Amino acid sequence: MGTTKRILRHAQTGFTTVELVVIIIVLGVIAVTAAPRFVGSQGFEETALRDELLQRLRAVQLSAMNGAESDCHMLVIDANQFGVSEMNSESPVASPPCPGTLEHVSNYSSVTITTGQFEFDRIGRPLNSCNGGCDISVEGSGGDTETIRIETEGFIHAL
Repeated sequence: MGTTKRILRHAQTGFTTVELVVIIIVLGVIAVTAAPRFVGSQGFEETALRDELLQRLRAVQLSAMNGAESDCHMLVIDANQFGVSEMNSESPVASPPCPGTLEHVSNYSSVTITTGQFEFDRIGRPLNSCNGGCDISVEGSGGDTETIRIETEGFIHAL
């Protein structure tokens, strides 16, 4: 009877070799797949900039649908910055010319964005160069590309 208690006591202590090997393999798989996303900034800057552009486009679209028709409702994307055109309902339509001064300007340097002027009509559809729908690409230095699509009827979404 004494040997049976001794055998049971030793059987319940520690992990088996198989369990340790399985844990090491699982940790290795997690390290290979998840760790690179946290070590570098691969895709994070592009995604953040895409989300900011998406929000600004939707805000300009809403201001075009809810604001005065004589206001300038436009998002301007230049080579190194983008911003919302200044809305000025007190001044005549021709002065200042649209897009005028930019407000809420965001600067970027390590990414490339499709440049242009994006504006909407009173029911939220894109006008001018984006009439019929268009894509705005945000490309990072690492080759990661994020895309925003403006559909013909005004639906703005990320691809």
